[in-house]
Amino acid sequence: MPNKKSPQRRILIAMDGSLYSRRALEWYSEFLDRPGDYLVFVYVAEPPPVGVGDGMGMIRSAELFQKRLEAMVERARQMATLLDEKCVQLGISRP
Repeated sequence: MPNKKSPQRRILIAMDGSLYSRRALEWYSEFLDRPGDYLVFVYVAEPPPVGVGDGMGMIRSAELFQKRLEAMVERARQMATLLDEKCVQLGISRP
């Protein structure tokens, strides 16, 4: 028996920014949303390629890798903000 404070259901929705992932959220909102649901969004980013080398080439590769990683993290943060706004727009309640 679920605890009264815990959500009734946990719903996992994969998000990649595509039309299909946005439509999945809209479909959930239209057909499945229940008060007390706990939505979990998953965004998986493919890591940037790692350069192989030595000396200065390796240092530049590491710096480039770091910059690309930081850009991916920023993209994930932006997507989280957009998802939050979309949930509000769709009337999806937050626990």
